[in-house]
Amino acid sequence: MRLALRNDAGYSLLRFSLAVSLGVLPFVPSILDPAAICLMVALGIYSGLILFKKGRMGINCYGIYIVFFVGYLVFVNSLVSFVYDKDLAVFFRGVVPFLFFLFFTVFWNDGRLTDKAAYDLAWLASIAWLVKICLFHAFDIFRVLSGELARLSYVVSDVLIPFGLVGFVLTLYKGGLNGAVRFLLLAGFGGVIILSGYRSQFLMMVTVLLFYLRVWKSLLGMGLALVLFLIIGFLYLEGFPVIEVLVSRMSGSAGDSVRGAELDFAFSKFYESPIFGLGLTVPVPVELTRPDYVTELFEKDTVPYIHNFLGYFLMNTGVIGAGGILLALCWPLFMSGVYWLKGDGLHDEGVFIVLFLLVVFFSVSASFRQIQIIIVFMLLAVFVFKRNREGLI
Repeated sequence: MRLALRNDAGYSLLRFSLAVSLGVLPFVPSILDPAAICLMVALGIYSGLILFKKGRMGINCYGIYIVFFVGYLVFVNSLVSFVYDKDLAVFFRGVVPFLFFLFFTVFWNDGRLTDKAAYDLAWLASIAWLVKICLFHAFDIFRVLSGELARLSYVVSDVLIPFGLVGFVLTLYKGGLNGAVRFLLLAGFGGVIILSGYRSQFLMMVTVLLFYLRVWKSLLGMGLALVLFLIIGFLYLEGFPVIEVLVSRMSGSAGDSVRGAELDFAFSKFYESPIFGLGLTVPVPVELTRPDYVTELFEKDTVPYIHNFLGYFLMNTGVIGAGGILLALCWPLFMSGVYWLKGDGLHDEGVFIVLFLLVVFFSVSASFRQIQIIIVFMLLAVFVFKRNREGLI
């Protein structure tokens, strides 16, 4: 009995460490970053523990597909990169984030990682991110609130990780949560999104809130949504900087022209090699995709990414790789939508919304290359397939 309790405590601590290290991992981690080291150690111990207990790893159809997709990126795309004279280190940096798709199989084989446990793990990672932002950037938050700084995203790059959006939705739909705790977390996640001045996340958050409080579910909810809009309108009339930035960005921003220029460049490269692409990763010239007044802020003349996952994969891996990433992302999204429409409770609705919002967000950001978000996506995919085990799908 004591051994079992110790094992359960150690397993819980390991899973907690995994969630925290995911949440505190920086926007652009380095190999020697403490959070990155903690994450790799936690993942290594966790994977070894699962393999040791299982002896033989099982897999479902989605897991088999993920293995083949990552294998294609590693083996076939490496040859493509070699053909186009890409440096091995450049290819390695490009492919490493997508190797974390393979952790779906590890999570799938963890018998103690139930569907709700996978949900909670992604949720805890979001809370760890929120705590990190509030503790280590409290002064920057105060500067925004005082009007000294227009947007939190100007000085805190970690707010560009979509944990605020993920945490907001998962908190909204989490069952058995104390009302006061739910309200505080929603206010925290929503507040960081608003203070960051991130237009797409703000619009998504408001849309989710309206959908959650839809009239056929709660007339009171529509009243609460109206109060929210009135508060935002009042802050705008009072000249609150972040709200003014958000309103001005609704009509367009420099980011729109950047994304358009990136897609134009990506498609020009795609036409050079439409089947296999040009290999990970095609350098994207700053002078062609950024306004002149910001090019001096970049340390190098090129960047290895664009803010659209489909354009990125078309350019780097051709139609094969682009089709592969579409299926990898949309398979669990489609299954989640099917199960939700069958009426399988709030958790399914919440996970479906998060998966949908992440896929949409990947079309306007480079978050699809972030290790922590890939792992969170795989955790939510595990939720979908473990909650609805029917055959091998």
